[in-house]
Amino acid sequence: MRLRYARIRRSGKFEVFADPVVLRFSKQGGLTADFDGDGTVGFRDFVHFAQHFGLNRGDADFKAHFDLDGNGSVGFSDFLIFAGAFGKQVVSS
Repeated sequence: MRLRYARIRRSGKFEVFADPVVLRFSKQGGLTADFDGDGTVGFRDFVHFAQHFGLNRGDADFKAHFDLDGNGSVGFSDFLIFAGAFGKQVVSS
């Protein structure tokens, strides 16, 4: 899904995404760890994830699709979600 503009409410606060954002969802619901869109969570996805690790909502390079648990930061809990998906094929909806 490509969004040109979105206003999303999370934790009682609104976030506005004005730049084009690419979100990928799985059939199970939620964001997927297949960041490069090749259908499998692999090493290239890990490189993308690692480049965003430690960023928080409001940081210049923060991208919401790397925040797999939706808590506003790309941290250890996101890494655990990513690690659980590593090597698996992703079925897009």
